[in-house]
Amino acid sequence: MLTSLGPAPDGGDLDLDLDCFNGPIGAPGAKHPVTVSPDWQVSTPHEAEAERIAEAFGDATSCVTHLDRVVKAFRASLGLLTRTERRSPRGLTVAG
Repeated sequence: MLTSLGPAPDGGDLDLDLDCFNGPIGAPGAKHPVTVSPDWQVSTPHEAEAERIAEAFGDATSCVTHLDRVVKAFRASLGLLTRTERRSPRGLTVAG
């Protein structure tokens, strides 16, 4: 379940510095700012769609992983982390 909470405690944007890796073995890339807005839209200084295309052709890009997996996982777990939502051991939501 995706929580209705925003990414930042104050309800505003969450600004992060992200270390990109530009190779399959994690070759260091550049650090750059990333903003996650209250509606969970992510903005970065480079073109994520172009990186998705490059990844489809076998290139390794860490930003696509962060955008597609980490932000969604953080959003899905936020209710549990803030204790505004509970789950049973089987993953079912428990009324709280």
